[in-house]
Amino acid sequence: MIEKKSIRNLIVKLLFNDLTKSLFSLMFLNKLTIGIFNYVFENSPGFLLEVFVRLSKQPDFDFIWKVLLSDKSKVFVRVQKNNPQSFQFALSYKWHDRGLRKLETILNDRHDKNSIFIDIGANLGLRSVYSLSQGRKTFLFEPNPKLRKFTESLFNDNNFKNFVIENVCLSNSSGSSRFYISSSSYLSSLDFEHAASDQTEGNVEEINVCKVTLDDYLKTNAVTECPCIIKIDVEGHEYEVIEGASLTINKHRPFLLIEVLRESPKSDLLFKKLSEISYNCYAILNDSSLTLVLINDPEQFKVNYSTDNYLFAPEVEKLSGVNLVNR
Repeated sequence: MIEKKSIRNLIVKLLFNDLTKSLFSLMFLNKLTIGIFNYVFENSPGFLLEVFVRLSKQPDFDFIWKVLLSDKSKVFVRVQKNNPQSFQFALSYKWHDRGLRKLETILNDRHDKNSIFIDIGANLGLRSVYSLSQGRKTFLFEPNPKLRKFTESLFNDNNFKNFVIENVCLSNSSGSSRFYISSSSYLSSLDFEHAASDQTEGNVEEINVCKVTLDDYLKTNAVTECPCIIKIDVEGHEYEVIEGASLTINKHRPFLLIEVLRESPKSDLLFKKLSEISYNCYAILNDSSLTLVLINDPEQFKVNYSTDNYLFAPEVEKLSGVNLVNR
């Protein structure tokens, strides 16, 4: 008897080969049909998004992609034929980390616009788009200076005004450090081995970056607004970031959206530190409806929830539109 997994792998191999991708892109990602594909993509359910992303090859022409936000407003992305990251960004808002996208929308909508959003490990600024579209002041921290041009152009094209981009590394101390830029930029890290694990072609680039704690940054720059949401995606350095933000977290009690990698050596310390100040932890699932699974033990970080995204929250029970699960 043929196993279901073998059948699935065979179907995937038949559907997503180079010929199929070329034919799909030829038919739907040309100058005449790109607008139609854009509309269909932005209004498709999750399972179709997965198919579209796997079949899509970047077009050999420049165009504008319209990202549809939850409130039906649009964000315009300038996709350039010689910039693969621009095409990846265009597809990623709707497709990538769908549970996280839904949750950040709910959290932004429940908070006063005078509070701020902090994006640590911002990369191209994907997770800051919704907060900026709402007029919320947003701080983006991204050590890789090469990403700044795209992010600033994107924000300026959409008339986002209330943002600050800092090319620094947030940590638990101030000073300087070596930072390793992965070939795709998405696995860039303070750890060389992690950056080198990037499967895309290219070499790891080493640069020197300035390190600072979030507490010191906010004090030095006289940032007095209350942070309502802090998102952290720092490829294994999240515990150090939290250590350097302890005063801010204890004072303002923000919601924390944190990527915790399964292989992270300090996930237990992170869990313990935030549990001690009465933060509960939830895995953010990518279901059609937003589902949060309560994490009672750091060993659960190693469970395959099909996500590395977690919410650490002081009062999640008050969130509407969320399905809470205790497994």
